[in-house]
Amino acid sequence: MKTIIRNHDNYIKNANLIQDKLCYNTGKGLYIFMYFKEILLFFIPFLIVSVLHLYFCIRLKKRPADILKIALMPSLLLPVYAAWLTDYLPLNNLALLTGALVGAWAGDFFLIKPVSKKKFFYGLIAFFLSHIFYLSIFMPSSNAELIPITINIGIASAYSLLTAGIYVFIGKPKGLRGLASILYTIMLFLLQHSCLSPLFVNFFIEHRPLNFSRMLLVMGVFLFTISDIILAYSLFKREFKRSRFSVMSTYILAQFFLVSGVILCF
Repeated sequence: MKTIIRNHDNYIKNANLIQDKLCYNTGKGLYIFMYFKEILLFFIPFLIVSVLHLYFCIRLKKRPADILKIALMPSLLLPVYAAWLTDYLPLNNLALLTGALVGAWAGDFFLIKPVSKKKFFYGLIAFFLSHIFYLSIFMPSSNAELIPITINIGIASAYSLLTAGIYVFIGKPKGLRGLASILYTIMLFLLQHSCLSPLFVNFFIEHRPLNFSRMLLVMGVFLFTISDIILAYSLFKREFKRSRFSVMSTYILAQFFLVSGVILCF
C-alpha cells in the first residue's frame, strides 16, 4: 500500500514538473514571438529586395537581378543591428554575424555571371570565410562532446559518403576547383553538425523539447547546402532554365533562417 502511495506521489510530482516546464517553455516562446514580431519589421526591406530579385530571375532579366543581388545582404543587416540596439544580440555575435553577411555579400558579388576561374575562387573564399563566422557562433554551444563517440563516427562516415556523392553529382571538377569544392562541402557539413548536435543532445540525451530557434539554424544550413549544390551543378555540369531562381530562392531562405535563428538563439 505504501509503495502504491509513494508511486502515486512520484507520478503527481513528475506531472506537475512537466506542466511547469511546459508553461515555462510556452511563456518563453510567447515572449520570443512578441519580441521577434518587432524585429520582423526590419526584415521588410530584405523581403522587398528578395521578391524583386526573384521576379527578375524568373523573367531572366539579368541586369536588374544582378543589381538587386548586391543589395540582399546589406538589407539583411538591418534586423541584425536592430536586435543589437535593443540589447537582444550580444556585441560579439553582432561582429560575427556582420562578418558572415559581409562575406556572403562579397561572395554574391564575385559569383555574378559570367564567372571566370579567378572570380570563382574569390567567391568560394568569401563564402568559406562567411561560414567560418557562422561556425564561430554555433560551435561554443554545439555540445558535440556529449554525443557518444560511436554516433559521432557514424555521422562523420555519413558526411564523407555524402561529400563523395555531391562531388560526383556536380560533375567531378578537376584540379584546384575540385579540391576547393570538396573542402567547401566539408565546411557545410561542419556547420550542419554544429547545428544538429544541440538538438540531438536536447531531445535524445536530456529529453527536452526541440528548440525552435535551433531548428531554424538547421533549416538554414540545409537550404544553404541545397543552394550551393545547385550552383555547383550549373557551373561545373550544365545550366538549366531556372537554375538561377533555384539557387537564389534557397539561398535567400537560408540566410533568413540563419539570421533569425542566431537572433533568437544567441
